[in-house]
Amino acid sequence: MLFALLDFRRLRIKVNQRHAMFRALQVAMLSVACTSWTSAHAQNPAAPEPCERQWQLLATHTHDPQHFTQGLVIFEGRMFESVGQYGRSGVHEVNLADGRVLRSQALPANVFGEGLAKIGDRLVQLSWRENTAYFYDLSLQPKGTLPYPGEGWGLTTLATPAGERLILSDGSPWLRVLHPTTLAEERRVRVQVRGQPLKLLNELENVRGEVLANIWHSDEVAVIDPSSGAVTGWFDFHALRQRLTWPPPLHPTETDLNGLAWDERRSRLLVTGKYWPQLFEVQIGGCVAPSAPQ
Repeated sequence: MLFALLDFRRLRIKVNQRHAMFRALQVAMLSVACTSWTSAHAQNPAAPEPCERQWQLLATHTHDPQHFTQGLVIFEGRMFESVGQYGRSGVHEVNLADGRVLRSQALPANVFGEGLAKIGDRLVQLSWRENTAYFYDLSLQPKGTLPYPGEGWGLTTLATPAGERLILSDGSPWLRVLHPTTLAEERRVRVQVRGQPLKLLNELENVRGEVLANIWHSDEVAVIDPSSGAVTGWFDFHALRQRLTWPPPLHPTETDLNGLAWDERRSRLLVTGKYWPQLFEVQIGGCVAPSAPQ
């Protein structure tokens, strides 16, 4: 997933660390062409200023540090995880309490697993550059494949007037809205921070109608209004990274935050990452109160 894109860390503005990612993006990112649908619906100069969102750590669980996490789903207490890397990709059902793998389904060795979502009674798993989505039932039995154009990174679902749809990210500023049974693209939404495109959108999760998007190579998660594409807020989960403890001799170099799953039943967000040895349960809230002037 190598792109000639901006490095968030190099762009951080020292004056205001909490708003650095978004300030840097609005100054440094170039505008991209918009479709007529986007021009009508996604350009919103009156969009509110994105705010940092509150979160609180509730619980810590064991996570397999051999899993290159690419997608996470929890449904009625059952957790499913998509893992990547060629020759090691697949989908697992995992016991949340202790991290044990309960059942697995491997992908072909030439397929790199990516995002995962549940729609209806099926799981859908993306592949990175293989242009193929894999469908499973909830016992992880394969139920077929469908092609789609371009790369696949993150995947989630969204309720629309036409029914539930899949939302796909590919590292660009665009979220693609796909029909759930054909994967035909129905429209695109350009994700933007105060009118400027936000690239590197990776793992996705629908939380009560908002789309959370992990920003690749970052511990920050953007909160997106899927109707307009406007980023309305973000979560900074760097403090979770500081809690990671790998069992020796493991200490991988690629450890991006890359697993988000909303537990609707308990109103908690599950957060983990590539090769992370822990998985965290957090409670999420509204905007962080602004600091008092010094």
